[in-house]
Amino acid sequence: MERLKQTLVFVVLVVALFACVWVSRIFLALPLVSLIMTPSGVQAVAGVAIAGGLLPGLLLGFAYGLIKARPILWSAFAVALGACIVELVVATMSVNWWEFVTWWVLPLECVALMVFFPAAAWLSSRLATNAQPALRRRCGIAVFALLTIGAVTLPWL
Repeated sequence: MERLKQTLVFVVLVVALFACVWVSRIFLALPLVSLIMTPSGVQAVAGVAIAGGLLPGLLLGFAYGLIKARPILWSAFAVALGACIVELVVATMSVNWWEFVTWWVLPLECVALMVFFPAAAWLSSRLATNAQPALRRRCGIAVFALLTIGAVTLPWL
């Protein structure tokens, strides 16, 4: 029963991270990159891909680092990898993304997510080492849930 519970928590975290990456790419990354450069060109496309993985990676990674006890790095990497796999599968079901000129965009976004999510999780777990485990876990769950709900509701605002 405990293994089933852990698997369900992992799946929920993966799906939530995937949803935040998807929303971030569409509604946050493009406006942020367009502040820095014109939204056309290879650099802008790469900037949107990196920002699409960076924003949810840092924010949700920080919250995830509070949820889990140490060691955090490999479990955070597993969640990020799971979200990337879901993203690539969903993208593959909708369009053959690897046939376009910009086939490298989704993998670049996934690499950014797999770097920044575990790094932020590791950093927050190190910063909160002296906090009470139950309080730390509750704060991490609350922040993760609020960020996910905020990201998912963003398109309707």
